[in-house]
Order: sequence, then structure tokens, then C-alpha cells
Amino acid sequence: MKSLMLSLIVLLAAQTLHADIWDSWRSWHIDPVAVYPEHIGIAQLEENATDEVDDNILVKHLQNALSEYETIEAAGGWPRIAPFKGLLREGDVHSAVPTIKRRLYVTGDYVEVPDTNMTFGPSLAEAVKRFQARHGLKIDGIVGPRTRRAMNVTVQRRIRTIKINLVRLKWLTRNEKDFLVANIPAFTLTLYRNENPVLSMKTVVGRKSRPTPMLSDRLTYSVLNPYWRAPKTIVAEDILPKLKAGRFDYLQKVGIIATRTNDGNDSIDMCSVDWNRYDEENVPFVFMQKPGPKNYLGFVKFMFPNPFDIYIHDTPDDYLFNRRYRARSSGCIRVERPLELFHALYDPQNSGKWSYKKIAEKLVGGEEKLVGLPGGIPVYVLYMTAFTDEEGIIHFVPDIYGYDEMMMKYVNQYQRGASARTVLLK
Repeated sequence: MKSLMLSLIVLLAAQTLHADIWDSWRSWHIDPVAVYPEHIGIAQLEENATDEVDDNILVKHLQNALSEYETIEAAGGWPRIAPFKGLLREGDVHSAVPTIKRRLYVTGDYVEVPDTNMTFGPSLAEAVKRFQARHGLKIDGIVGPRTRRAMNVTVQRRIRTIKINLVRLKWLTRNEKDFLVANIPAFTLTLYRNENPVLSMKTVVGRKSRPTPMLSDRLTYSVLNPYWRAPKTIVAEDILPKLKAGRFDYLQKVGIIATRTNDGNDSIDMCSVDWNRYDEENVPFVFMQKPGPKNYLGFVKFMFPNPFDIYIHDTPDDYLFNRRYRARSSGCIRVERPLELFHALYDPQNSGKWSYKKIAEKLVGGEEKLVGLPGGIPVYVLYMTAFTDEEGIIHFVPDIYGYDEMMMKYVNQYQRGASARTVLLK
């Protein structure tokens, strides 16, 4: 009997905590580094505790979205769409169509009053496109397996995702009105002035094996016509293996040189070195690309010194911005319109101090130039799988690095520990 009672206490405690842990998320004070030991860097961590006073516009908008989804939950959520064969598109007639209408009506994607008509009409196709745009899906107005699965994610799970993102937001953001934000899984970068987005563009971020870290920092200077100097990871994983394999032609083709100095003025003949003698720890050379159209950093990089040695930069590989999935870099953030970003940061009033003409003149010279940004600007490199656009509409995107799952794993471990403590106290 005693054993049975103990088992019941454990089960009850675990179930109670499971229900309460997300209800009490506002009071969490989780150590970010404990959750993401290798993937987060926060300047002045003690000032970024999760609390109720954070007034950042990103936080406020996401809190509003949370309230909307909690209202949907209280009203019973949305209907589940049963599996069906094939695809549903405009013009089709199918028994699932009325359910799809009701599902999309709940979240405001379908703007007409749902009816029982089983014809997939143009207004439903537009609603499906709106839903797909909000969920990082291919925008074609067709309901296939991926779109149906996204529609069937429960409101409770969406609420949990919003709360996870709010916790991360409060770790990394502060109450500034002007800031630069890169959203890793959404592949976007946006400049805010007086809490309003004034410039937004596509990005390319780190691939899963070399993820872009979450950061809270300050952009203090930029470099026009930058040299590219290979970091240790790329030397170890890319350059040295090619040198040891004798692939000198590949490195020469992309303009990489080996030099004894950081300025590139003491380069060596790579073919004359026995590279098998070296690894990333003892190699006595710097690998770099001089400024030019093939340079991996393009014509400008934006610097916010951090322990991960990542930054924002231009790229010669513009074709990558045409892809929907853009986790393809070695960790740094490549931006679609770098010169527009430079102009917006350095000449926000269009005074002519850094006009496009002046930027072009500096680039044509071909010389590397450091340009300080007086006062700097906060930079937030965020991992937001739930976020709102400038109209306050909620978006969800795939968890490309599994960071949401890492948070859930940490919370579940906390749950198990709290359950055990509850039993011991009894």
C-alpha cells in the first residue's frame, strides 16, 4: 500500500508540474548558458533577467500574440483536418474543404464566414497562401501533407512555442528603440528606428553543423573592402585538408593566399610547404583573401566583437538569397543588401555624409577602410521560431537547429527534479 501511495504521489506531482510549468513561465529565471552552453552570448547577463518590466517592442508584440492564442485556446482551439490522399487546390471538391475553412477562420487567415460548400474556391486559396507565408512553407495555395500537418499543430503547442521564444527574447533584448535584429531561423535582418522597422532583408546563416550563435551585442564599426582572414575552424576543417590533399588550384582559384603577416604582404608559395607537418594549432601562417569581387565577405562587413568571432557581411554568392532554406554559411550572417544597410546605419538622415556615391568611391579605391559607428547600435542575433511582423501578425518557422527542443529538454529535466523534490518533501 505504501509503495502504491508513493507511486501515486510521484505521478500526481509530475502531472501537476507538467500543467503548471508553462503557466508559470513568466517567473522563470533559467540560466541561458545552462540551456545553450555553446550557442549563446549575452553582454551584461545580469541585466537580462526574465521579468515583467521588459518593454522592447519585439517582446510587447509577441506578448500580444500570446494573448490572442490563449483566447483561441479558451474558445476551444481549432478543428483537426483528417488525412486525405493527394493534394487539394483551387477548383477541387472535397469533404475536407469546410474543415479547412473553419481551421483558417480561427486564426484570421480565412476572412469569409465558413460554410459547408465543399468547393475549394479562390478565397480559400488566398487563405492557404496567408497561412503558408506565416509558417515558413512554400506559398502555393495548395494543401498538401506539410501544410496539413502545420494546420494540425494544436493551439497548446503553438502557445508553448510562443512562451519559449518570449523567454529567449527577454534574455537577449533590452528596452532600446533603435536596434538591429537578425532572426536566425527566419533568415531575415531588420533595422529598427524608434521601434519601427525601416529596412529589412534576407540573410544566409550558419548551417546546422556550424550554427550561428544567439547574441546580444553592439555594432561599433564596419570595414569597407575587407580582407577575409580564415578563422581556426575553417583552417582546420576546410583549408588544411585541401592543402594536405594537394588541392592548391582550388584555393588559388578563389584567391586564398598563405602569408606570415596579417596584412598579406609576406605571402608564400603554398606548393613549397609540407602541410602534413601542421594542424590548426601549430600552423605558422595566416590564410586570407585580399579585397575583391571574389572575397567571401564581399565589399563590406559589420563588426560587433564577440567570443564567437561572427559578424554580418556581404557575399559574392547572391544566388543563395533566392533559396527558401538559407542555413548555408559557416556561422556568420550574410546579408542581401549590405550597401543599403551601411547607408542606413551611417547616414540615417540622408545628409550626404555617407551617400551611395561616397560609398562607391571608397569601394572603387580597393583599399581596406575601417569606419567607426559613433555610439554604436545594439545588435540582437535572435532565434525566434515564433515572431510577429510589423502588422502584429504572428509567424511560426521551423526549428532549424533544434533550439526549441533543447529548451523543452531542459525544462523537462527541471520538471523531473522538482517532482522528486515534491516526493521527498512528502
